[in-house]
Amino acid sequence: MTLQEINKAYNRIIGSLDSKELKNAFDSIQALISGSRELSFQDKLNELQDTYKYMLRYRIEGAKDPMQEQIYNKIQTSSYELADRIRHKALAVESPLAFYSRRRSLKVQPNVTFENLHLQLSKHYATGNNAEYDAILMVLFNKIWVSDPFTVEEAFVIKNILFDNELPFTTGCQIVSSLMLGLQAAFDLEKLMLLFDAAGHENEEISSCITGRSCTCNNCSTCCNTSICSNNCRDYSYRRNTGAGGYCKETCQSYCCSKE
Repeated sequence: MTLQEINKAYNRIIGSLDSKELKNAFDSIQALISGSRELSFQDKLNELQDTYKYMLRYRIEGAKDPMQEQIYNKIQTSSYELADRIRHKALAVESPLAFYSRRRSLKVQPNVTFENLHLQLSKHYATGNNAEYDAILMVLFNKIWVSDPFTVEEAFVIKNILFDNELPFTTGCQIVSSLMLGLQAAFDLEKLMLLFDAAGHENEEISSCITGRSCTCNNCSTCCNTSICSNNCRDYSYRRNTGAGGYCKETCQSYCCSKE
């Protein structure tokens, strides 16, 4: 499949999911898997389809399951996530976009854990080694931005860095920027929850990047603009009431980064 065909197929999937047409969405996901030859995602699609079939069978048989709506929402949310993952994998090799270029660059570099990056940031900041500190902070920014969906463990480490009061507030601002850019590329509930955590940060320089108050952090220029906020809101709005936190466009707007 060409890059254009991949994006068209992805948009068809999103359109079907927005309209709660799961059968059409599954058919389009299958076509994307087959066309892009990303067969490693087939088992996950089969799992979603089987769960959907069982749910429909119970409904036809008249069984009353109080969890039915929650199960449906989970299937829909998981389908959004699967579509994002397939698209990322299919575009990873040839897409000229900066997001995929950074992903390719990180793939050929030694893998560094978030825990290790936290330790290096703390060491270089404590010793006044600003050049090394800035270099490590850029690695952290890129790693968060282009990462696959966070595990619970990874999100926990990022939260620890975000709330590390021994580090300068600019570290938190960079984390917020990278989270927002990552969410613009693909849905990730853990990243979204980290933004909510940042919105309640005791340091106003960090929380202001989320709540829309005047932000004096120069590093926030990466994400503080109306177009990115609008795109994020549009992306989040179609997932309203899907079981992924129940947020909607209005909620997203209140957390978007803005700039005076």
